[in-house]
Amino acid sequence: MLGLALAMILAQLAAPGVLAVAFALALGASGGAIRAQEAALFPRYFGTAHIGAIRGLVMAVSVGATALGPFALAVGFETFGGYGPVLNLLLVLPVAAAVLALAAPVPDRAALRRRGTGAQPQPPAESEELPAAAAIE
Repeated sequence: MLGLALAMILAQLAAPGVLAVAFALALGASGGAIRAQEAALFPRYFGTAHIGAIRGLVMAVSVGATALGPFALAVGFETFGGYGPVLNLLLVLPVAAAVLALAAPVPDRAALRRRGTGAQPQPPAESEELPAAAAIE
């Protein structure tokens, strides 16, 4: 998130040359880092039992935010006469997300397993039929 904040600052300074390349690198690196962190941290924080639903919700929010971003910048440009002020206002979002992420407690894995929401899959009940792939093993 701090990489995205840096990209938002560099977007205000970017001109053809080194600053434009620095902006592109910061924006690309932040996007890649966010995806890598999601892949590593979601199972740690939420377990794997419902990881598909969680990732789907996060992706829906991400796509929605991506769709609203240009609209927010256009409104900001019309309101303030430039992109700088609206980028400064929106800069609060990645900084707040970084602070909240650092403050998020790591869940107690044993408690998650006891509730059946941890990374360990629950064995099927005796009355449940095993999928064909599991029966082969």
